[in-house]
Amino acid sequence: MRLAQRAREAAADYPLQRTSSGTMPGVVEMQLADKAEAAALKYATALLLTPESRKRHGVTIPSSATSELDALTA
Repeated sequence: MRLAQRAREAAADYPLQRTSSGTMPGVVEMQLADKAEAAALKYATALLLTPESRKRHGVTIPSSATSELDALTA
């Protein structure tokens, strides 16, 4: 996620217009951010870190948990 954040921050430094050569500055950074976010979501889903993946696998949070981390490790 940090890679995606840095790439989006770098892309924000470029204007949203084409250069004289026809390229759009920042496009590479945006593509990198998209790929990094997709990879992060894939890993988070595999590790049951998303609400949807936890629900799909029947992982419930006990009512006695004092934090989400306690709930997932109980």
